[in-house]
Amino acid sequence: MTMYVTPFFAWMSELGHDPDERLGLSTMISITWALGYVLGTQIYLFQTILEKRGFEPVKAFQTVTVLYGLIGFIFMLLPVIFIDEKRYCEQHVVNEGSLEAIINAFKEKHFTIFVIQDLLYWIGLTGISLGLVYYITVLLKLPKEQASQVQLIMFLLSFLFYVPVNFLARKLGKKTVLMAGFIVFALDFAFAALLGKLNMSPYAQSYIVGVLAAIPLAIFGILPNAMVADIAEAHGRKTGNYKAGVFFGARTFMQKMGQTIAGLVFPSIYIFGTNQVNEFGLRISAIISLTLMVLGYIVTLFYNEKEILKILGVKVVAQEE
Repeated sequence: MTMYVTPFFAWMSELGHDPDERLGLSTMISITWALGYVLGTQIYLFQTILEKRGFEPVKAFQTVTVLYGLIGFIFMLLPVIFIDEKRYCEQHVVNEGSLEAIINAFKEKHFTIFVIQDLLYWIGLTGISLGLVYYITVLLKLPKEQASQVQLIMFLLSFLFYVPVNFLARKLGKKTVLMAGFIVFALDFAFAALLGKLNMSPYAQSYIVGVLAAIPLAIFGILPNAMVADIAEAHGRKTGNYKAGVFFGARTFMQKMGQTIAGLVFPSIYIFGTNQVNEFGLRISAIISLTLMVLGYIVTLFYNEKEILKILGVKVVAQEE
């Protein structure tokens, strides 16, 4: 994650020479990530196929895992082999030490606002990822297989939303669409807090959670990386120090921090007041995630996309500051 993904995303600001190109790259990366996710989750299917051909279960799993590793290694080599930085990227020198570069990155007001909202998003997202199976099985009293089905619907629908998200971001601006993502996620968590209390089919309630979540998943799957690339490019033009790797490294750190915080806190909330997952704890967790999404929306209000686009020499879209 640190040694490959961060430098890989740092290329986005160098390979994409304007905001639209960077948005396009981010969309393509999100699409290929989705395809890789689909193939990756089929590992047990291939294990079963090998077992039917006479492999022992452990041997079958090990064989498939090795094959996945080899295929992943080959695909990870492709950018290293075929992307010629000297040809496609503008070469710049950073006149800062490592620690100084990191400190100055966080002094960039646009980036500071971005990472705060990004941290709030990752805490909330991890919360629903960890809690979805309990929302389905405890609040709605449905079998755990339904949770898997809802997750599949979330994924497939988010994949379909990639194209309209790309179109709307170009038309309305990344900030506006990102804020819409926070609103929809907030509505989703508000609905989750009421699961099992509504006068409708439990299955219908579970599907509504999945459909609502798919929209912000598409939005946050595409826009943040493109926004970091824009911030890094604008900072480079303004200061003369181009350090996309530092910005993406800091963003990756905040992502890990958000996931870690959620992983430590939410399981304790799920069992609030007892020694097992209970309805009260789950509803509290949904309300906390709702609060995080509202805070993320408020923080994003202070993100001045117009100023960044102005530095980049791009026509400013009609949107609020």
